[in-house]
Amino acid sequence: MNEILLAEDDPAIQKVALAMLQRLGYGADAVNNGLEVLKALKRQRYALVLMDIVMPAMDGIAATREIRRRFPASERAQDRSLHSVRSY
Repeated sequence: MNEILLAEDDPAIQKVALAMLQRLGYGADAVNNGLEVLKALKRQRYALVLMDIVMPAMDGIAATREIRRRFPASERAQDRSLHSVRSY
């Protein structure tokens, strides 16, 4: 079971990020937008979510707000870390 969730809509960036994480010894699951992040978090707990800011369907900011709304602060602080990623 992977502990990192990568939210990135650009397939090339997604491929590079997953390869970098694998090279560092981490397994990660990848999704394409914020709605898919919420679905993935329903299925599985992740220690870390790396989230792009600009994505279709639901952007990273909206997804982060929804995660904060759905999961109590005490649970987020112990089990999850959210990091926003923006590539240029």
